[in-house]
Amino acid sequence: MSFSDAQIVARYLELREELNQMENKFKLACIPHKDKMNQLETIVGVMLTERKKDNMPTEAGTAYKKEIFTVTATNLSEFVDYACDVDPKMLKIEPSTTGVKAFIDKKVKENSKLMENERVPVIIPGIKTDKIIKVIFRKV
Repeated sequence: MSFSDAQIVARYLELREELNQMENKFKLACIPHKDKMNQLETIVGVMLTERKKDNMPTEAGTAYKKEIFTVTATNLSEFVDYACDVDPKMLKIEPSTTGVKAFIDKKVKENSKLMENERVPVIIPGIKTDKIIKVIFRKV
């Protein structure tokens, strides 16, 4: 059985829309369960605090407290300066795909003007770039 290009694209878009609707319905259906679970977490948290315990082992399973550590930069520049001086392991640095692509595109454009439309590779030390071809569908 053969399908036209339009039929293939239309079917893909139809399936994607159905999937989005199903995911949205699922998210909505989950809200009451998540709310009840949050209520139970709060209740158990109070119980553990009152009992001065870190866990609640039962025959059904165990509830326990877990400390979660988070970090938010309130002054990024100040923090980066401090971390570079004291312990660079406090930093997680990775290249920005958007920034690198914009830089490369700009340099390619500049180089093509200088080199009479010859393609000159842009080399950025310390990174590797890849291009991945992905098939994208969009509505008319």
